[in-house]
Amino acid sequence: MKKAVIFDNDGVLVNTEILYFQATKEILATQGVELSLEVFIDSNIKSNRSAWHMLQVDDEELKKLKQQRNKRYSELLSEGDLSYPRVPEVIRQLSEDYRLCIVTTSRKMHFDAIHQWTDYLSFFEFIITVDDVENSKPHPEPYLKALDKLGLGAGECVVIEDSFRGLQSATAAGIDCLMVRNEFSSYQDFHEAAAVLDDISDVVEAVADL
Repeated sequence: MKKAVIFDNDGVLVNTEILYFQATKEILATQGVELSLEVFIDSNIKSNRSAWHMLQVDDEELKKLKQQRNKRYSELLSEGDLSYPRVPEVIRQLSEDYRLCIVTTSRKMHFDAIHQWTDYLSFFEFIITVDDVENSKPHPEPYLKALDKLGLGAGECVVIEDSFRGLQSATAAGIDCLMVRNEFSSYQDFHEAAAVLDDISDVVEAVADL
């Protein structure tokens, strides 16, 4: 029986990845680069390469553009609760039987902005953001750090993810991974997942079945 459920954030709990795409697309457009959704998914969501490789600029200019992207993303996040439907109910239900935590590639500043509107963070023991690790997903470090903080073995936990790089990270850490489909899923390969779910509401039963 599983003892803990480790959630990804963006694309699982909250519908923010489309906003990150929008912010990145807008800034690249100022440099004459058109960013397609497919290229964004391949760069940012599958491999964590980022779409900035499409630019021919020096490091200083790239730093400024990323700052502009982060500012625009923060503006988009300020528009209200971005939680997927039924997320609060699923979190509360799972908290009755499992320990919960979050492992995200979000920066702490963006994570805090996202969740200023939500009311379910108190159910999670801790949050690991990209600022807390040296290597982000698809490297296993974020999930290995979660196991260490939980004091549990990989077989006692399950990860809830939505991206190929998240699946790679969890799998490399030896943790069963359930994938939740969203608008980016059709471009990604989830064959290594323990199961692929159509909706966050399917998570409770799927975790119990592992």
